[in-house]
Amino acid sequence: MLAPSDKDARRVARRRFERERKRRYRQHLREGTVCYRISANETDIVEMLLLSGWLDEASGLQKSAVEAALTQLIREWCRRWREEAARA
Repeated sequence: MLAPSDKDARRVARRRFERERKRRYRQHLREGTVCYRISANETDIVEMLLLSGWLDEASGLQKSAVEAALTQLIREWCRRWREEAARA
């Protein structure tokens, strides 16, 4: 049996990438979530998360951990805002 050519391998990889992107998109639609791109000073963001207790020092260097902490922080802020708005 012949090995797939580089062109075929790229085509297969591209299809996998597209399937994964569509899966994430459908998941976001189901959950009602969106992804925003923001620009901020990395040091300021990590320091704020460390000092407020949302992140520990070991995780401060991991981009995925910082993103997860920011996500949780914003979700918590939204929850509190909705509760306060409902009381008013």
